[in-house]
Amino acid sequence: HFSFKDIFKWGECIKELKKNDYDLVLMPYQSVGDAVTSALMNGRNKAAFVSDINGIAFPHAVVEDDCERHFAFKPLKILEGIGNHLEKPYGYEIILSEGEVESATTALRDLSKDSRSRVLAYFRGARGTKVLSENVWKGIVAKFKDYDPENTICVEILSPDIQTPLEGDTQVYQNADMRALAAFLAQCDMFICSDTGPLHLADAAGANCIGLFTETDPTVYGCIGANTVNVTDIENIEVNVIYSQLGLK
Repeated sequence: HFSFKDIFKWGECIKELKKNDYDLVLMPYQSVGDAVTSALMNGRNKAAFVSDINGIAFPHAVVEDDCERHFAFKPLKILEGIGNHLEKPYGYEIILSEGEVESATTALRDLSKDSRSRVLAYFRGARGTKVLSENVWKGIVAKFKDYDPENTICVEILSPDIQTPLEGDTQVYQNADMRALAAFLAQCDMFICSDTGPLHLADAAGANCIGLFTETDPTVYGCIGANTVNVTDIENIEVNVIYSQLGLK
């Protein structure tokens, strides 16, 4: 809420936060809003990365080094900087319950009908220059459908921003519960998405992810799961190569 438009909501948030005395306040990402909010909180120990923004608000400042190139792992350096030993490789998986998996399996079965079909899910949402045009998306989806047209079912993931499917005959799925969405994507045979939230959610859930990177560097922001493919050459996607990399026949 740290904006002129939501300044009163932010004030209420600070008022609520100041009712507590915190033993530890961590600020893993740098922003003016986060710094001001954290500075106003009552906390005996506050830790963040060293920067001009933080000033005296964070007495336990940690120097950020470049040994962790991937963006997802950089914040963990704060934990090491205040004396914690972290085991590698880092665990980042979402652990889904049996009930969550069962519900997702049922939802997918209701959409696909034929259990022998391969389910290709995709999400077109993105921000700024990461957004791909409808024509580009139609070309991507067509490549995967044409590779095995008789056995491929497409499911488009909808959201508050995208309520109309790309193609009228496509099955759709929408769920505001992030864990339920993660479970559903993990049950699909493939999930195609630009560098945005659902892609990394699916990655953490163990889904077969195909990440489309047009503006960001996949070595910094890419999928990190074993069964994922980061694509930068969108125009020349080779479906057979991706199938092989994902271990699909």
